Amino acid sequence: MGEVSVMVCPEELGFEIDIGEITLTECQMINQFAGSKTAPPQFTRGYGLSFGEAERKAMAMALVDRSLRAEELAKPPTRRRSRPSSRCATATMSRPPASFNT
Repeated sequence: MGEVSVMVCPEELGFEIDIGEITLTECQMINQFAGSKTAPPQFTRGYGLSFGEAERKAMAMALVDRSLRAEELAKPPTRRRSRPSSRCATATMSRPPASFNT
């Protein structure tokens, strides 16, 4: 999560003016897929960016980004659940306590 300046450049003035700041959350999801006889194992990455403090939304966007790039990466999307490792700018993701699921 971080603050980003918003700048505009009015044609009348010809230079940039800082009009404020917005909060953004960025997330990169890295997935590992097992290789086959013809292709080696590889890592793929999805990217998500959202306004405000929205870690889950940024993570969801990163997963969707990776899924939409399946053809580009020559890897069809699978129904098998992969275990993505996430690197979000706002927090370290951890598992809830065991009593949370009961």
